[in-house]
Amino acid sequence: MTIMKFASWGLLLGSAAARATFQPYNGVDDLGARALLPRNASFWGDIVATKVAARDALIPAEYLVPQDMLPDPSVDDISAFPFTSGLFTDLELEITESTASEVVKRVACGDWTAEEVLEATIKRAVVAQQLFNPLSEILFERGRAQAKKLDAYFAETGKTMGPLHGLPISLKDQFRFKGVDATIGYVSWANRPAEKDSLTVTALEELGAVLWVKTNIPTSLMSGETINNIFNETKNPFNRRLTPGGSSGGESSLVGFHGSFIGFGTDIAGSIRIPCTNTGLWCVRPSIGRCSYENLANSLRGEEAITSTCGPMGRSPDDLKLVFSSLVNKGLWEDDPNTIPMPWREDKEQLPEKLVFGWANGDGHVQPWPPVQRGMLETKAKLEAAGHEVVEWLPPSWYEHNTQMQNLFSVDGHLDIQTDFNASGEPFLPTIASYLAWVAPEDRPTVYESWQLVQVLQNYTQSFRDAWQGSANITSTGRPIDALIMPATSNVAKERGIAYPYGYGNLSPMLDLTTGVFPVTRTNSSIDVVNATFVPLNDADAKNQALYDDPTTWEHAPVGLQLIGRRLEEEKIVAMLKVIELALKA
Repeated sequence: MTIMKFASWGLLLGSAAARATFQPYNGVDDLGARALLPRNASFWGDIVATKVAARDALIPAEYLVPQDMLPDPSVDDISAFPFTSGLFTDLELEITESTASEVVKRVACGDWTAEEVLEATIKRAVVAQQLFNPLSEILFERGRAQAKKLDAYFAETGKTMGPLHGLPISLKDQFRFKGVDATIGYVSWANRPAEKDSLTVTALEELGAVLWVKTNIPTSLMSGETINNIFNETKNPFNRRLTPGGSSGGESSLVGFHGSFIGFGTDIAGSIRIPCTNTGLWCVRPSIGRCSYENLANSLRGEEAITSTCGPMGRSPDDLKLVFSSLVNKGLWEDDPNTIPMPWREDKEQLPEKLVFGWANGDGHVQPWPPVQRGMLETKAKLEAAGHEVVEWLPPSWYEHNTQMQNLFSVDGHLDIQTDFNASGEPFLPTIASYLAWVAPEDRPTVYESWQLVQVLQNYTQSFRDAWQGSANITSTGRPIDALIMPATSNVAKERGIAYPYGYGNLSPMLDLTTGVFPVTRTNSSIDVVNATFVPLNDADAKNQALYDDPTTWEHAPVGLQLIGRRLEEEKIVAMLKVIELALKA
C-alpha cells in the first residue's frame, strides 16, 4: 500500500464527460439516477420530502416573492434584486444594508428595535431562499422570542443585555439547537433533534444576539460546493452559474446577499475562507481552541491530527472584532475544556506603523487564474502606496506537504462518511465520490503508518517556523514578515460538479495558523482575459489554467485573498484586516 499518494487530475478536475453530463440537483429522482451504488430511493426520498416540507412550512408566506416577479433562471447576478424589485421599504433596505456594528449602535440608541431589525432580515433571507437556496433550518420563532425579550428589557431599563444586543446572527447547519436537527446533509441524521444547544449558541444569545436560522452545507462537510440530498443546492448570488464554495457556502451566500449580518462557519480545509472569497466577505479562521466547538455536529469524529475550528464571517473587520471579541471574552473555557483560556488581548492589536507583508502568488506548483492574479497585484500596489512593505515569500516545501492533509483525513478509509451515507441508502454526490476514492477502506493505513504521517506534519511545523523567522533577512525592517498574503484558491468561485485544486487553503489548518480573508474585486471578463502567453509549471498547472477557458462564465464572481498569520494571532490579524480595508479604499 502507498500512503503518500496524490489524487490524479482526472479525478480532481473531472473528466470531459463528467463536465458535460453533470446537472444541478433538480429533485430526488435526478439525484437517484446519479447514484454510484444501488440505492433505495423510495426510502430516503420519503425522508427528504417530509423534511423539506416541514422546513418550507415555517417560511412566512407574506414575504415570498410572487413567481412572476422572480428573476429568470438565466439571470446570473441577482445580488441587486432587493433594490430593483420594489419589494422592500426604505427602512428595510437601510437596516439590511447596515453592518453588524451599525446595527448594534442603532438598536442601543433606540433608533431601531430588535424586532424590526429581525423582521427586515427575515424578509431578505426569505427572498434569498427563493433565489439561491441558502437555508437549512428555520428558527424564526425562536429569534422573534429573543428579539421581543430584548426589546422589553431595553424599554424597562434603557440598557442593552450585552454587546450584541439585537444583532441577528445566522449559523452553519453544524450548530445545534435543542429540538432541531443538525443533519450536516446526511439523510440518516434527519429527525434526530438535538438534546441541547451548542455552547456557542447559548453564549451568543446571552450576549444579546438573535439566532434565527441555520444554513446549508455539503453532505459530510468535505466538499468545495454546497449541495446535499436533503436541502438541494445553494448557488452563488453574484453568479448563479457558480457555487458559493463549501462547506460554509449557505452561510457565506446569505451574508453576502445581506440576508444576515454575521454568520458563524467552520473550517478544516478552507470551509470558511473559500466561501468568503467566493462571496466578497471578510472572515477569521481562528486557531484551534480560540472559539468553542463544543456540541457541534461533525464528520471525521475522533480525527485529531488536523481539526476544525469555528469563526465569524461578516461584511467588515469591525464586525469581526465586535463579535469575535465579545465571544472570547465570554469565558467559555469554564464550560468547555477544549477552549483556550484566553480573553481578547487589546495590546496585540497594536501594530507597527510600517507593516511587512509576505506575498505568495501561488504555491509554486499551480498558478492563479487571471482575476486572482489581478487581485494580488492590486492589493500589493495599494499596500505599498499606503507605506507598507510587500516582499515575495513562499513557504518552504509547501506543495510537497499538501497531500498530507488528504492522507490524514483518509486514515479510516472514509468509513466514517460511508457509514452515514449507507445508513439511509442515499447516493453519493459526485464531489463526495471523488473525495471517497482517495483511499478505499481495505487500503487504509495501519496505526503505525498513521503515526508516521503525523510525525511528518510535526516536523514541517518546525521548519515552517524557522523559515518565517528567517524572513527577517529579506525585510527592510529586520523583522520577520507580519503576515502572508496569498490566494485562498487558484480560481474564483467554481462551477458545480467539478473539483478544483484546493492546495492553497491547506497551510493554515496543517499548521493551525490564524487566517483572515478580505475581498478585493470582482471578475471582469473584459479585463481578466485568458492569458495567451501563459507558461505552465507542470501538467497540473496547465490543466487548472485550461479550466478558465471562457471568462464570461465567471462574470462578477468576487475575488478575495487570504491573510495568514501565526498561531493564536486573532487580534493581530483582525487589526491587519482593518489596515488592508483602509488601504484598498484609498
